[in-house]
Amino acid sequence: MEGPNPYRPGAGIAPLVLAGRDEAITTAKNALTNVLRGAPQRPIAFYGLRGVGKTVVLNEVQTNASNQGVVFEHIEISENDNFKNVIMQKVRKILYRLDTLAAAKGKVLEAFKALKAISLAFPGGPEIKVDLEAPEGTADSGNFQSDLTDLMVILGEAAKEKGKAVCFFIDELQYLKEEDFEAIIASSHRVSQRTLPIQFICAGLPQILAKAADAKSYAERQFNFFELGRIKEPADKEAIEGPLIGTGVTIEVAATKEVLRVTGAYPYFIQEYGSILFEKLEHGVITAGFVKENEKVFYDKLDESFYRSRWERATDMEKKYMRAMAMIGAGPYKSAEVAEKMQRRQDSISPLRGGLIHKGFIYSPSHSLVDFTVPGFDEYLKRAGEI
Repeated sequence: MEGPNPYRPGAGIAPLVLAGRDEAITTAKNALTNVLRGAPQRPIAFYGLRGVGKTVVLNEVQTNASNQGVVFEHIEISENDNFKNVIMQKVRKILYRLDTLAAAKGKVLEAFKALKAISLAFPGGPEIKVDLEAPEGTADSGNFQSDLTDLMVILGEAAKEKGKAVCFFIDELQYLKEEDFEAIIASSHRVSQRTLPIQFICAGLPQILAKAADAKSYAERQFNFFELGRIKEPADKEAIEGPLIGTGVTIEVAATKEVLRVTGAYPYFIQEYGSILFEKLEHGVITAGFVKENEKVFYDKLDESFYRSRWERATDMEKKYMRAMAMIGAGPYKSAEVAEKMQRRQDSISPLRGGLIHKGFIYSPSHSLVDFTVPGFDEYLKRAGEI
């Protein structure tokens, strides 16, 4: 069809119509408003499978934060990141937004000194070029949890002195090492107790719930966990039909239902299918028959752009484990059944299971169960001839 395509498939790319996410965005926006007013808030963690729009929601909240006058930094964690260095670099940027180092005084100057101290305790952090004497006994113990808590408290005091609020947006939270997760939980807990204007808003795969619980016994009470999943009715229809408004293209009710059947109402899948349909359409009406005609094109596109790259990152043994899962059928899967399919003892493949969870391929929805973090991955393995 002629004209700009109103659908926007792609990792972290906001759709033209962000349907079904109002509650999540409002929750985070209200939390930041309250922090600005001096009311401490629990950190927020959006969690869900791949393709549900966690990063999109995080970015939308970040845009609101900018409009609210919040001083913020965005962190996207990868498997091999040194989080200690990354968070120190981000704190340095925030401090320079609160005041320049040359003009800094009061709590801001204390925060610069604390940053200098923690950067010396953990080499590789930001270089503070101006001559500053790092204070003894503050953020210099070499224990990251203790030192980050000291730094966040002083940063919060500096922000409060300047009449500002600070927010750290952290994406891909599941890649945090346990000690780093513990430090985030402890420091956010302390700044809340001190009524300081610092907030953490995060996003990650479902395993962040278990990781948080493992890191600190009070983490489930400390975090406001918010699940993002399939788009619920009636917003699911809006996600399909809304982008077409003003394009000269309409979609039949039966066609909308067919798109929802194929995509399962997952946001990324809707954008991908919608984009294909709009590109291939030669007249102004999307029919159910036209949707069905392009179903294979949709799956081919998903296999190439969404599934295959993830599959190719897995080791041979990890692939064997995931094949065994898919051979059972639809998830979730009992770990004992996966082991049986692999003809291995369950305890012998526990490290393999743990590695797959760490790399974000699978997660454990409850004790002794596993499932794919990518919707429809079992069906992909069948289409690809892997099982």
